Amino acid sequence: MELKSSNRKRCEICIEFKSSKEMFVNNDRCAHSICTDCIVKHIIARVEDNVAEIRCPYWLICKQILDLHTCRQIIPKSLFVKWCDVLCNLAIQPNKKSYCPNKKCLELVINECGGIVKRSECPKCKQLYCFQCNLQWPECNNCERIEENDQIFKELAVSKKWVKCPTCDYHVERISGCRHMSCRCGTKFCYKCGRKPTIHWCNCVECYDFLPLLLLVLVVFILILLSMLYYLD
Repeated sequence: MELKSSNRKRCEICIEFKSSKEMFVNNDRCAHSICTDCIVKHIIARVEDNVAEIRCPYWLICKQILDLHTCRQIIPKSLFVKWCDVLCNLAIQPNKKSYCPNKKCLELVINECGGIVKRSECPKCKQLYCFQCNLQWPECNNCERIEENDQIFKELAVSKKWVKCPTCDYHVERISGCRHMSCRCGTKFCYKCGRKPTIHWCNCVECYDFLPLLLLVLVVFILILLSMLYYLD
């Protein structure tokens, strides 16, 4: 058997032995042994899913958030910028942000003045456009149509019983499975009442879809335990 050097550790994701320089340290937030390559791949996948708060990939056990500044040292600059964009997007309410319509720019523009803003200028490329309908200025002529579409969408959301994420207000549709939902922003909430699980799931029994299954498992466990006691006697 080949003995591994004491300064080499095994990554808990790819199960390969790596040197200490190839291992990732989550700024003392958690001590899971994960290599830098696996961390980078994990960050790429989560950023593509628009997840802002990225957890340690050893997610079945660890709930610690990856330190942004520590990860900055190991990920490409373009990925770091995109990650920061995701953080900004989720921190700003949808009605207070828009994107430059210039396809070569697409800069995030924030409404810092408050109220309804129409004529806007991109701070990056200086493109004039309508903040509401996202068309070049003065070609804006469909703001009323957009308001009508928003109203239609709201009515559709009510009819389909879509639920808003309590953090980012993004509409989520449940296709199947339990009511424990995970939004793209990383927030977990109950699909029935829209509240975060830490707030109510300990005393809100009706929100559980899987109680009958738990009862069945409990009954089976008791029967197995009784049969074992019977044979021991």
